[in-house]
Amino acid sequence: MVSRHPHDSSGQELLGKGGYPVELLHRPGAGLRVRPRDGGRYRRHMNLVYAEALGTGLIMDVFEPLSGHNGFGVIDVISSGWRCDRIVLQEHVGLGLVDALCGAGFTVFAVQPGDISQYSVESMAMHVRAAIRHIKVHAARWGVNPERLGITGASAGAHLGLLAGMDPDTRRPDHPDPWRRVDTTVSAAVWFFPPVDLVDFRDGKPLIDMLPDGVELKLFARHLE
Repeated sequence: MVSRHPHDSSGQELLGKGGYPVELLHRPGAGLRVRPRDGGRYRRHMNLVYAEALGTGLIMDVFEPLSGHNGFGVIDVISSGWRCDRIVLQEHVGLGLVDALCGAGFTVFAVQPGDISQYSVESMAMHVRAAIRHIKVHAARWGVNPERLGITGASAGAHLGLLAGMDPDTRRPDHPDPWRRVDTTVSAAVWFFPPVDLVDFRDGKPLIDMLPDGVELKLFARHLE
């Protein structure tokens, strides 16, 4: 089965352009709709708002294990090419990541941090921190320990999660806003093929040379000032 990504005409074309094989293996997961999506391992709660930005809600799906709940949570940052939609989310579901985690008793929080067409990378990393804070504040609702949260992601999702996880907001116990009294640290982090060297991104070229007009401003705004 071949899955077509909204930003790549086909897997064959991408490979011809020097695409990474690991990405080609990951993206077809979005098309795996013939297999059971959950295998009876989780209950899915869709489109839950965890924060607001530019007057619109930022959403996540929560996958709650039906048995063997271990009290741990995993935040899965949903982003590919710094773009975010349900096709990208379905890649994670289709390849069995949610099945595996929920089958082991983890609650999965699939966080959509926004899209590069609307937000800068800095803003999207801030949205990930907002999601961590929201999950910690509402941890009791999902039966998870707020001090036992992990974070993961693939590609741009790994990049955003890395930025948020490596530079957490500290706890401010005297702040009038209860949300600011919670930090955004996590206990574990696992990243899958994140972009980390944006200067020598591919074939000796910087990422900024490969982006459509305007997008580079949102990725590198702070560095271009």
